[in-house]
Amino acid sequence: MEVVEAIQRCNILKIALASVNVKRKTAYQALKPQQTRTLLASIQNDVLSILPTGYGKSLIFECLPRVVSLSRKLPSAIILVSPLNSIILEQVSRYNDLAIEVTEQFLNNLKIHHSLCSSTTINSNNCSCQGVVKQFTTGTFMFLIGHPEQMIHKDLFKELRHDRYQTLLTHLVIDEAHCVEKWGKDFRKDFSKLRELRY
Repeated sequence: MEVVEAIQRCNILKIALASVNVKRKTAYQALKPQQTRTLLASIQNDVLSILPTGYGKSLIFECLPRVVSLSRKLPSAIILVSPLNSIILEQVSRYNDLAIEVTEQFLNNLKIHHSLCSSTTINSNNCSCQGVVKQFTTGTFMFLIGHPEQMIHKDLFKELRHDRYQTLLTHLVIDEAHCVEKWGKDFRKDFSKLRELRY
């Protein structure tokens, strides 16, 4: 039984990496050992992965929803929190149509959407939301990317409590996690509130 499970895990990792290669037109041959360990551990556990610059943490983020989705045979998406605009823009560009950047405009559009559409029509064709709000409300994304301040915004936080997102959103990833300790107490206090997204 262990051999079969090991083969299944290996195949899931290969399929996830192949999916990334197709989407991004890259040619990764295999995951590095710590990437593999992090992804496999992430399927069922909380993980803190401390890896050197250039090791390929972004590839872990990119493979993660695919690995989880293949493992549980359900769609999966992750919340990706980053402290820096340059990193967020790079991630949104990399993940392209699979990503939603949580911006002030997105939050305003989400609020307007909720005032126009009742909770009974949010997932139906009767609601006329468009663009990233439609992508968000229909769950057709893999990455929800933004600053901590936007991720804990009351309107988004309330939305993420709905059952449809509790099933879809499987992981909270904090890029540049050392900033939580460094900036979380005084400068960017919302870093210290990110744990609330897990519940």
